[in-house]
Amino acid sequence: MIVGSLIIQKIEHWPFGKAWYWSIVTISTVGLGDIVPLTDNGKIFTIFYAFCGCSIMALVLNGFIKY
Repeated sequence: MIVGSLIIQKIEHWPFGKAWYWSIVTISTVGLGDIVPLTDNGKIFTIFYAFCGCSIMALVLNGFIKY
């Protein structure tokens, strides 16, 4: 989540706190919609980040459930 936060921070020129919040909301699939990327690059990164982030989160949670 830190890497995703740093990337979106650079793309959208957001402060780190806002980028960190966006990262958590996006990966947890809550998607409140209060912070959204406005640039095309930010939107493209969001698609990639949501897909990969949710997949990785599912794998991690699956590992916890098995034990």
